[in-house]
Amino acid sequence: MPLFIIFLQLINKTIYFHHNSATKLFFLFPEKRASNF
Repeated sequence: MPLFIIFLQLINKTIYFHHNSATKLFFLFPEKRASNF
């Protein structure tokens, strides 16, 4: 059970990291965002 909790925390950190970099790209490259979405 503790391993499962550690695994969940790792997933949460990864999601948070990707979300953070995605929002940075959002504001840094609005023209790329417009072509991507």
